[in-house]
Amino acid sequence: QQDSKVERAEKSFCNKLEKLITSFDNLAVAYDSGSMDDFNKAYNKAEKSWNKFENAADKLEQVEIEESQKAYDNLVKSVNEIDANASTIDTEGQINDQIDATATQIADILTVVCQ
Repeated sequence: QQDSKVERAEKSFCNKLEKLITSFDNLAVAYDSGSMDDFNKAYNKAEKSWNKFENAADKLEQVEIEESQKAYDNLVKSVNEIDANASTIDTEGQINDQIDATATQIADILTVVCQ
């Protein structure tokens, strides 16, 4: 099964985060060594890791928002298709499914990006 855009962006984000943590660990070790050459090399690697992390975070945010927007647009479309004269919501669960899909996409943003 092919990963969704969101799953791929999440994996990239987490991978870049792990590399960033490692690069800062290496930076601390290089600092402790006292060698300016080692420190500069480690700092340059940490800086590159930071930039890659930032790009992955931006991409994840963009993809998460896009997927949430698609889910919300589907909800709006379903609501707009309800007969204006209807006295009850009888859409065979379609609206509820759209509400669930939208809520799930928003919860994914909260889980991945905000924690």
